[in-house]
Amino acid sequence: MAKKWDLFEGYLKCDPNIKAAEVVTDYVENYRSQAISEEVQPIIDRLEKAKADYFNSLFDLYEKEAEYMRIDRKVKDIAGVNYYIKPVVDFSDINLINEPEIVGAQVLTTRLFPTAVKREKYSYEEGAKA
Repeated sequence: MAKKWDLFEGYLKCDPNIKAAEVVTDYVENYRSQAISEEVQPIIDRLEKAKADYFNSLFDLYEKEAEYMRIDRKVKDIAGVNYYIKPVVDFSDINLINEPEIVGAQVLTTRLFPTAVKREKYSYEEGAKA
């Protein structure tokens, strides 16, 4: 729900003491920046943290893949062609974010939430997931 704004609500209820210019001025000088700092910026901050966490985790996986690559290859050599040896870090098993999920129609255009992810609303009053 949008941040409460008494001046705006009064104007919508045709309060004769509230002029349109007052509403616009208050929006430009007060309401918008308060709404951004109190409600929008925390979401942007979470998004930036999630992006950093995602890419750090991805590069941690790349490092683990490199650490296990020698063992994976040696076991494949030992097993020969008779066995399929799956590597310790197998990116085909990991549900990574892909470009169509982000820039494709599913998220940005239609605003549909990805079905592979559980939607968790965040409660800003409590500072945690609702």
